Amino acid sequence: MKTEENKYGFAYAEVLEVIKHLSRSDIEKIPKDVLNKLMGEADEKSDFVYDEGKPFEEQGISDEAKKILAYFKVKYWSKS
Repeated sequence: MKTEENKYGFAYAEVLEVIKHLSRSDIEKIPKDVLNKLMGEADEKSDFVYDEGKPFEEQGISDEAKKILAYFKVKYWSKS
């Protein structure tokens, strides 16, 4: 069973995996301290691999990771 701490560690790992598939310009919009936090707290045991051949909805991404990515979309990637 996942604890609260490792639940977010897995979510951070999933977010980092998804981010690897974004454009450089989108990645650069995320502050370095945010990326460093994700990298520092991501669970190294995560075996999640993003498959560009599948739609996002079929990736099996955790709800926690989806929430983080949604926040990033609003905070960093949406034009105001």
